[in-house]
Amino acid sequence: MCSEVLEHVVDPVDTLAKIEAMVRPGGHVVVTVPYGPSEYGTDNWEHFRNHLWEFELSDIEDILRGKPDLKVGAVFDHVCPVTGEPVGYYMVIYKANHAPLGQI
Repeated sequence: MCSEVLEHVVDPVDTLAKIEAMVRPGGHVVVTVPYGPSEYGTDNWEHFRNHLWEFELSDIEDILRGKPDLKVGAVFDHVCPVTGEPVGYYMVIYKANHAPLGQI
């Protein structure tokens, strides 16, 4: 389980590869990442950026293409008060196969 982590690391693909390496082949990997401008208009945006990455659905598809039983869902949380865009979370689950991950 990797929840709300990948958007904070310098190399999310490498981090996810290391996580998958700890899961037995056929075991499930579960990941959540935010979507939308979740920090925009907050104190974090003005003073300290926590998110190094802002994932789009295509990024997740590029990284995980070919993973067995890949399922991606989205959960809406709120509307960004500055941009009016939706903000929420992608929820991802797939079976570990230890094959190389794709790149964004």
